[in-house]
Amino acid sequence: MKWVKKQFWFLARFVGYFTMNLLWPLLFQPLCGLLKSFNHPLFGFIFLVYPGTLDQVKGYAPLWYRQFASMISVIGFVFKARNGQRGLVVTIPYTIEEMEEKNHLGNMLKRLNRLALRIGAKSIALAGRLPGVITQNGYREMLVKPIVTGEKGTIFTIFLSVKQAVQSAGLDFRKTKVGILGYGFIGSRLVPVLQDNGIENIVCIDPRIKQDRNNKITLTRDPMALSDRDLVVILTAKGEQAETVIDYLKPGVIVIDDTHPQLPRRLSAKIEKNGGHVIKATLGLKGMIFWPRLPNWYRNWLPGCCVEALVSATQGFAETQKEFNQRAEEMGFVALKVTNRSDL
Repeated sequence: MKWVKKQFWFLARFVGYFTMNLLWPLLFQPLCGLLKSFNHPLFGFIFLVYPGTLDQVKGYAPLWYRQFASMISVIGFVFKARNGQRGLVVTIPYTIEEMEEKNHLGNMLKRLNRLALRIGAKSIALAGRLPGVITQNGYREMLVKPIVTGEKGTIFTIFLSVKQAVQSAGLDFRKTKVGILGYGFIGSRLVPVLQDNGIENIVCIDPRIKQDRNNKITLTRDPMALSDRDLVVILTAKGEQAETVIDYLKPGVIVIDDTHPQLPRRLSAKIEKNGGHVIKATLGLKGMIFWPRLPNWYRNWLPGCCVEALVSATQGFAETQKEFNQRAEEMGFVALKVTNRSDL
């Protein structure tokens, strides 16, 4: 019965995906262009998501269909009905590794910008690791407005998730011992935000750290340093990469998951079995939902990169993290105390 239900879910998603992209160039894109000409664009922003695994590619269409799929395919919308805030959700038919191998990144960015121009979208969000991968492959100069790289929205999302989790656990925010797994682009920018809000006891773990350092925060590659942490933020590129540190986490630890693909269920179950809690780093905005929902996603989940595109489209592009946080807070985003879900 479970297998039948899953196959029906895949079939329904493929039919919706196929129909939407058949009608998009014939009907919806011309309509968007017409509304733009009257200065009433239908979509304020574009949100590009990507499959983290081949299984997630197959969640929308069989692999053989990729030869017929467009580089940028429409998969849904994110909208808030009452005040008309709307975004167009698009995807690519390849994983990031395949995009690098096929050298498709530059072409993808050009097509995204053309789409935004045609429909009048004010901002474009790139999900997850895409901005970093694009930079590493020599396309950094293409990450300019209307594209937002997502770090401001991601940092704001993680901070609110940490704050909500600590308050729900009845801990003293300033005395909470925080660990960060992954001291890269996001991790190094998250630390000052936590410090500005009173958290001083921070340990950052990263295998790229060659020598332990202690300067207001502890930087190390030793996972044992996480053993006394009340809360750990996981920022590895993929959730499965956190497996080497799970056994070091103390009983009852709170884990904030900001990975894609997310922490595998077997790792989440291991943490929970030891009394811990795994919380997805995601926000909500009253009335705003995805339609249809993304795989492994609830309708009202808004990831950080999408939050940044939404804020930028409605409030303008912020120059600093502090300015962005203030604008996002004014819009009323809240952290959602939710766990990972899985369709696959």
